[in-house]
Amino acid sequence: MELSYRILYAAVILASASCSRNLTPSSEITGQEFDINSNITSVIAHDQMNVVFDSQLPKGKIVVYANSDLHKYVYFRNHGESVELWYDDGKKSYDGMTVEAHIPSEQFSDIAVYDLVTITGKPETKDFSVDLDDSSEMFCDNVDFNILTVKLDGLAEMVVSGRCNILDITSSGMSEFICPDLYCEHVRGHLDDMSDVTVTSPGGFDGIIDDSTLIILKPDEGKE
Repeated sequence: MELSYRILYAAVILASASCSRNLTPSSEITGQEFDINSNITSVIAHDQMNVVFDSQLPKGKIVVYANSDLHKYVYFRNHGESVELWYDDGKKSYDGMTVEAHIPSEQFSDIAVYDLVTITGKPETKDFSVDLDDSSEMFCDNVDFNILTVKLDGLAEMVVSGRCNILDITSSGMSEFICPDLYCEHVRGHLDDMSDVTVTSPGGFDGIIDDSTLIILKPDEGKE
């Protein structure tokens, strides 16, 4: 069972990466706000947005309003010690807008934006929250959180690996949280409306399961 989910986990990531990079870059950005002063602790994604993080999360607050047309999107890319807003074809974004941010190298990956991305931070906590709907997708590697709060709806999908002390998940609308490589000390929440959740945890589940599927895998021997 665990092997099959690991295969699915890898396939979902590959499929998302392939799909997002075939879209046409957006030329219409309606507004933006950047405040790179704190640790990111939340992501809100709507209107079939793809959000991709690799390894450690960056620092800062990033708010981007982009055209919600499914065939238009933009990328954030890390360039050494700064971050710039670029199109997928390698050209800078409209009006030569450049976003300068003091973010450690290799800590910022691609974010594909369809409509609205909101990322806010609180430097005093390692809690992290995610709110996805309307077929939005988010992928995170090697996270390390205290409380990971996840809200999924409308065919939203999240794949995350790493660990957290507490996973607090609310899922509905046939959403998916298939994350066998996420180790959670405790799992709680409310699963509804044919949603699917898979995590690894030594404990059980504290919450409500209604017309949904929850799979809790026991950790491998010797795994923290």
